[in-house]
Amino acid sequence: METFGKRMAALRNERKMTQEELAKLLNTSISVIGRYERDKMTPSIGGG
Repeated sequence: METFGKRMAALRNERKMTQEELAKLLNTSISVIGRYERDKMTPSIGGG
């Protein structure tokens, strides 16, 4: 089973986006994107 981080990285690469571009799109930091992609962190479900 593919992890969230691996899937996110694959989709980002398919779209030829950098981690920086994705971070700006999601209004977060590059370090958060990196942690997601390395499966060191998963997003919380919910909203503001």
